[in-house]
Parts: sequence; C-alpha cells; structure tokens
Amino acid sequence: MNGTTVTVHISATNGDFDRAPRLAQELIALKPDVIFAVPGPLAKAVVRAVDKTGKQTPIVVYADDPVEEGLVARAAHPTGNVTGIGDVQEPEFVTKLLQVLKEAVPTVSRVLYFEDPTWGPGGSRARKSRAAMKSGGRQLGITVLTSEIRSSDDIDLAFSEAVRRKVDGIVVAASVVVIDNRARIIEQAAKLRLPAVYGDELFAYDGGLISYWTSITDMHKAAAGLVAKILQGAKPGDLPVEYPTKFKLVVNLRTAKALNLSIPQSVLLQADEVLK
Repeated sequence: MNGTTVTVHISATNGDFDRAPRLAQELIALKPDVIFAVPGPLAKAVVRAVDKTGKQTPIVVYADDPVEEGLVARAAHPTGNVTGIGDVQEPEFVTKLLQVLKEAVPTVSRVLYFEDPTWGPGGSRARKSRAAMKSGGRQLGITVLTSEIRSSDDIDLAFSEAVRRKVDGIVVAASVVVIDNRARIIEQAAKLRLPAVYGDELFAYDGGLISYWTSITDMHKAAAGLVAKILQGAKPGDLPVEYPTKFKLVVNLRTAKALNLSIPQSVLLQADEVLK
C-alpha cells in the first residue's frame, strides 16, 4: 500500500464495556472501510451493531477465541464479514506462568493466582485454567490459591488476601481489567515484596518482575496485516483466523534487584528480552 493514505479513528471504552454499543454505533456512522475491534466484549458489540445495519462492513476482531465467542463460524474459513486474531487456545497453558515463576524463584511455595472468572463462555475457560493451576501446583510442590478479579475494586482485596494467606508469590493471568490496572498491581506487588509473573509483556515493561505469554505487540501487528489485506481487496471471510505460535519471556532485572532476587542464569538464557 505504498503511497496510500489511511485515516484511523480510535475509540475506547476505557474498561467500561457498557459504553461498547454506543461506541460501535459511532464507528459505523463514520462509514469506515474496515473496523478493528478489541477485546472480545467490544468486538461482540461491533459485530451486533453492524449486523443490525444489514451492511457487510469488514471487521477484524482480537478476542480470546473468535470461534468460541461466536464472532466467526469457522477459524479456517470464517465466511461473512468478520475475521481476526485469537489468543492461546489451551486454558491449561496458564500453568506455564507457574512454571516460569518457580524457575525464576525456586523458593516459592505458596502462590495467589489472579484470574478473571468470566474468561470463556459461561466462565468455562476460567474453570479449566483454575483446575490446571491447582494440578500444576501439586506437581511443582506449590500451593495455589485463587482470587477472582472482576473489576478494579477486587485488586486491593486480592492483595489483602495475599497478606492474610501469607503467599510468597503471585501469578496474574492477563485480562482487560488487570491490564488496565497494571500500574496499581505492580505497585502493590512491589510494596509487599512479592515476586510475580504476568501473562502480558506490558507488565514487565512497566516494572513487573517477569512476563510470559504471546506478545500483544505481535498480535496487534498480525491484526494490522489482516486490515491491510482487506483494504487491498481481500474478503474477511476468506482470511483465516490467526492464532499465536510464538511466546515471549521478558525478565526485568531492575525489579529483581529491588526485590533482592537473583534470577537463575538458566532463566535469563531462555528470556527473549532482559531489561537491565
């Protein structure tokens, strides 16, 4: 698309998804050539709003699983006017976060797991992840406790629970509410001197100890690639939904030093990025 000028309009719910239907209407009123909607709750609002117009405005979504959430019919051949990007498909993958924390801080034995109980239709993925974390903890010799994070109000309660239950580490699975409140979470973890592993690289960049998951930057680049193909004439229904194949480990040594932790060389050698 060399030489082509593209105008980008950006709207945000700022975590208030009750605003999603109104924002979707505002986007449609702009008569865009393509709409990119993230995360899942906003994507659903956009798809419903476009459907009501009877138009076939192309939509690229970024959601946990566009198929499971009913945004597309099939991953390989979505059909219709929607395609997009999905996240990790195995809820059990969250145990990787626990493994990373144990490798980085071998003394960890009692962990509080921050989870979004609404993950997946009816919370199905959240339940599977919680069960996997408990099982993974038993294999690693770690007691895993769970704290549900539905809103920002739950964050302080979770850290109070961490103190009360005398945990020595935390695992934070990425969700919209925790990402929006990451500065607060990182600050609280530092204040309590709790080593933490996070499911989004933004946490490590902003001062968290360790992050491990897919790169949110890479996934947005993939979404931009789908948008570009649509602007060049491709039909969304002919573009397969893309899922992550690469995972990124980021270690923040400045935070490790502040916590008086020595991260094992074996972990540093595995890291895709070490922040010094």
